[in-house]
Amino acid sequence: VYFAGPQRLVAVSRPALVPVSVRSAVDALVQGPTSAESADGLESPISTVAPIQLSHLATPTVVITVGSTFTALSGHEQTIAVAQLVYTITAFPGVTGVTVRLNGKTVHVPTGNGTVSKGVLDRQEFASLAPI
Repeated sequence: VYFAGPQRLVAVSRPALVPVSVRSAVDALVQGPTSAESADGLESPISTVAPIQLSHLATPTVVITVGSTFTALSGHEQTIAVAQLVYTITAFPGVTGVTVRLNGKTVHVPTGNGTVSKGVLDRQEFASLAPI
């Protein structure tokens, strides 16, 4: 899973049952950083958006539905939250994009390059936040 570091996303390992699934990865993401990870400066805006539902798991695009609290995040927090989802979900083989929905509709979300996107999101749109 990917959490927000001071300037970029940071990949963090979580124990998981085999086979690891998109659902289990999203569940781990929503749980947020541990207290030790928080002390190291890691944050997770997406963990405030629960519940997150996976409404379509077919490759190459996964469709996720976020809770209404997503709209309460600032623009920068939304960017980080969506980047967390995109990086975590596209780590799975065959998955290249994520679509974010709210109340049954695809939402416009800010990307890492300063634009707003509606539709399938990929890692390239959040390259400025990519882990080093």
